[in-house]
Amino acid sequence: MYFSDGLSEFSKETVFSQVYLPEQITSRAEYLIDRKVRGKFLYANFPVVRNIGIGHNSEVKPMRPELGDFEHVASAALRFFSSLYLSPVFAHEFYRLGKIIGYCSIPGLVKTLNINPAALKGSRNRSLQNRIILEAQKKSWRHMGRGNIENIEINMEKQWMKYTLKENSCSIINTLSSRHQHDPLTKPCNCIDVGILCGQTEALLGGVWDGFETECMGKGDHACGIELHLQDGRTTPRICTLTKEEYFRILDKNIDLAISKERNSSRGCVGDYQTISLSQSVNYLLLSTSKGHVILSKWAGKKVGEQIMKKKGICNLFDALDYLKKLFRDLRMGLIECEPCLDSIRIRVDESVYSSGVNNINMKLCIFLAGIIEGCINEATKMKGSLDDESEWLVTETQCTANGDPYCEFICRHRDPEKLMKLVLG
Repeated sequence: MYFSDGLSEFSKETVFSQVYLPEQITSRAEYLIDRKVRGKFLYANFPVVRNIGIGHNSEVKPMRPELGDFEHVASAALRFFSSLYLSPVFAHEFYRLGKIIGYCSIPGLVKTLNINPAALKGSRNRSLQNRIILEAQKKSWRHMGRGNIENIEINMEKQWMKYTLKENSCSIINTLSSRHQHDPLTKPCNCIDVGILCGQTEALLGGVWDGFETECMGKGDHACGIELHLQDGRTTPRICTLTKEEYFRILDKNIDLAISKERNSSRGCVGDYQTISLSQSVNYLLLSTSKGHVILSKWAGKKVGEQIMKKKGICNLFDALDYLKKLFRDLRMGLIECEPCLDSIRIRVDESVYSSGVNNINMKLCIFLAGIIEGCINEATKMKGSLDDESEWLVTETQCTANGDPYCEFICRHRDPEKLMKLVLG
């Protein structure tokens, strides 16, 4: 496999002896350990990460037989921007996670794009090396549905690179802002793509790279300009954080995109779908960080579910469940089947966007979907004019394919069993 441990500049004994003393760990050493451990875990247990270079129209058998291994861009945006809305400082965490994801994506790209690693690290011909990098990353980003890399400038003497990127998540924000006649953002917003490019560069060229946006389509620029610098101890990543109001505006317009009939993101070359590898990777890395991240993920999903029902104007439990079934399929988030019982409602989800194909890692990975379901049915069954924010429904993820179960399952329970019985019996 094409991983280096990245700890050559450190004494491994010194670094690992400090693991139990967090206050003494440098952020660089901590990142290198995290990248090595969690990057290898992703590559070993998430097949869609190993197949990351395989295109949308490939003949390779997908992990999800019916939905395929791509999701609508709005699906990924809901997970991403709902978290940023609840906690804007997540921008820095998404940048860091993007670096890990970018780094561990390279072995799959090397394999599926037939790249010769020796030509990258061993070639003395810089122009040949640069051309290989350019073409490899251009292909990979188009295949992943992440965006269109139009240009890469490389100056290895100055240890500097610049990417020009279009048709990425920022271009969608720009399209939605124009479509709804909103002003552009005031700051760059592309933390995760910057991280992915840094991580890929680290795997391709070695070293530790940091990056920042010099231009951003989200704030009205013609393209996203992303500069990368080899870390020398003097430079730090400059990741911008938007306000909660700005993140909510982005989230709100992506919800509009998700529930619209056309779901057209106006990405002419790349299209409206991207590989589920990014959503699976980000979701796992977040949930495996702490219990707090699990709780926040549930809240984020609940906020999305509430907004969907408000916008659709659905005020009936079973209409809400029917709509969710259609929405999940259309966005390729999963296949829903509902089974009402007298004491609960059982929801089975097959081909979940977050857990399909994942090895048994003894984790439940679909808490964000549980939040969406909970938000939807709470909003749909809320009494008109009620100001009570207390949830009447609680949705629990009881089974997950990433936990060794045959499918993902959610149990929806009402705090008033008699009211639930009346709803079920009509």
